[in-house]
Amino acid sequence: MENRELDIKPYTQAQLAKLYNKSTRTIYRWLKKIEYKVGRPNGYIYDVNQVELIFSIWDLPENTNEITH
Repeated sequence: MENRELDIKPYTQAQLAKLYNKSTRTIYRWLKKIEYKVGRPNGYIYDVNQVELIFSIWDLPENTNEITH
């Protein structure tokens, strides 16, 4: 398995949907299921700590080439 790297930074639900190649509605439903662990976003944005937790729960997205520098 290849070593994947990505930027851990704040993301919106739409950005997470793009990373995971899912619809925003699907990501919304997935996030609702783990909201008790992750917490609610600040406005529309999940902060760095929340994103790290999301990635640890869901594993890293396959689509990392779109977000690496």
